[in-house]
Parts: sequence; structure tokens; C-alpha cells
Amino acid sequence: MKRLIFLMICIVSILNASDLKLGLNTMNIQDSEGSGIFLLYKIKKDILFETSYNEAYIRGVKKDSQNETWNSFNTQRLGIRYYLKSYLEDKIRLFFSGGLEYIYKNNKLSSNKSKLNTYGLLGLDFDINKYFDISFSLGSSGKGAKANKLKTSPNYAHGFNVLVGIEYKLF
Repeated sequence: MKRLIFLMICIVSILNASDLKLGLNTMNIQDSEGSGIFLLYKIKKDILFETSYNEAYIRGVKKDSQNETWNSFNTQRLGIRYYLKSYLEDKIRLFFSGGLEYIYKNNKLSSNKSKLNTYGLLGLDFDINKYFDISFSLGSSGKGAKANKLKTSPNYAHGFNVLVGIEYKLF
């Protein structure tokens, strides 16, 4: 996590700060809940490059236990956000976001390798003031990974996504 934050700081220092948005989000992916940090970089007026790092938790019972616990897993996303339409003089903007998602291996959840996944979201940005936006998006993640060290071997980082975030505008 420290390396990722350092990398994001380096990216911010290299890129033109007037074209950046930094944000925090909370998310729900099927039976998992978590939060993350993200960076949006404006490529053109309605197209932004996005990257995010998320930590989520899935509830389950390990095969060698009777107690239910929350188990963490991490994902990193890399994609494009495209603003489709704006309403009320750009105060509300409809967007599509999609790209690749990397699911980091957690040895407590799975014996499988790390996995590359896809995601797609449809959302709304609400312009609160000149510094902040609030975003709300719904969508889906691809096949995800299998938690084969839990009794029910559920999929994680997979399925229906709900994300709510706050974005700090530098542009």
C-alpha cells in the first residue's frame, strides 16, 4: 500500500495538476464491501484516464474453522471514464467507466494466482462546488477469483458493483 501511494504521488507530481481529480470511494461488490483511493486525469474535455486501488472484505468460514470472519483482498483498476451527457449546466454529468482490474492474490483466501479482470460502470457526477464532486456508479466486474480456502468457495471481486465517491477537483 505504501508503494502504491508513493507511486500515485509521483504520478501527480509529473502530470499537470490542473488536469487531476483525487478521490476516495466506498464500494460494494456482490458479497464484498470495501473502500479505495483513485486518481482521474483529464485527457480531453470529456475523457479521463482513471486508476484506483481498493481494499475490500468478504465474509466467510475458513475450511479449518467454525467461525465466520472477514477476509481482505485488494484490487487495482486502470481504465477510461467518458462523460456521455451533462445536465443543468454541467452540474450533473452522466458517465461510463471501464477498463481492467487486477486482483491481488490473498493466500488466506485462495491458492490460485493473481488475476486480471474487467469492469464497467455507469454513473453520475454531481458538481457540489468548485473543489468537490460526488460520484455514484453502478456496474459489474468480470469473472473475479475463487476463494477456495473458504468452505463455500465463493467468487470475490466479481459481480454487481455499487461505488460512491467524493472527488477533489484540481482542474
